[in-house]
This record gives sequence, structure tokens and C-alpha cells, in this order.
Amino acid sequence: METFFQTGNLRSKVVYFRKDAIFWTEYYESGQVEFTEKYNSKFLLLYRRSYSEDGKPQTIFELINKRKNIYSHKEYFENGAVREEGGMIFNDDAVDFKREGTWKIYDEVGKLVRLEEYIHGEFTAEALSNQSVATTNTKKNNLVEAKKSTPIN
Repeated sequence: METFFQTGNLRSKVVYFRKDAIFWTEYYESGQVEFTEKYNSKFLLLYRRSYSEDGKPQTIFELINKRKNIYSHKEYFENGAVREEGGMIFNDDAVDFKREGTWKIYDEVGKLVRLEEYIHGEFTAEALSNQSVATTNTKKNNLVEAKKSTPIN
């Protein structure tokens, strides 16, 4: 199915399988892709990608491990540099995706400034540039210095 802007330009294109959308693309009025999503025949999300009106990526979200339902997630600054990247898993209880594993956080020029660790969406540790790792004490919910330091350069 296709929908159009009043100007006649394509607004969206959706492909259905058994009455459910399995491929969906939305466009800016200029014709540039705004976002696209693709699902398999079992309605598992395969990817979701969004773009700014000038064509630079905003968010890229892609399935990387179908068996464990793990996704890679990247967000970008307006200049096109990566803002953050890491893994996500689907949480059935929350009916949403949660951060998992190591996340890399960058500044606007692409320099790695911080690593963050997550387990099932819960923040567990952080490493700042040229500093030691800090872990979360979940009972008291405060940061404590880890025994082994892991600076990032």
C-alpha cells in the first residue's frame, strides 16, 4: 500500500503479510527516506533505520542474533558522527527493548568518552576516559570503584 503527499510525492510504502505490515518505509516530502522497518514472516523485527531530512542516519537498530533476540543499536549526532552504540535485548515483561552488554558513548567529533555496562537494562558499570571502572552497588544504588581498573584511551 502506498500513500502520497498532496504534492503527489510518495509519503509511505507498506508491504503486508497476513494483514500485518512486514516492510514499512516513510518518506519526507522531499523524497528522502525518513525511516524504514522490516519484519520477518513471524513478525520479528529485523531492522529499524531512521534518517534526518538530509539523509544522515539518526538511529540504526538491527537484529544481530536471532536465537537470543539481540540487536545492535546506534544513534548519531546531527553531523553524522556516532553518539552511542551497543546491544539491546527484548524484554517480554516490559514489552520493550533494554540495553545489554557494553555501550560506547562518543563526543560529537567521534572520540570515545565513556563505556557503560548493562545487564537486562540495568546499569552496572562505567569507565571514563583515563579513569578506572566504577560499578553499581545495586543494594545501595551508588557507584563504588572496582578492584581492577580499566582505562580507555
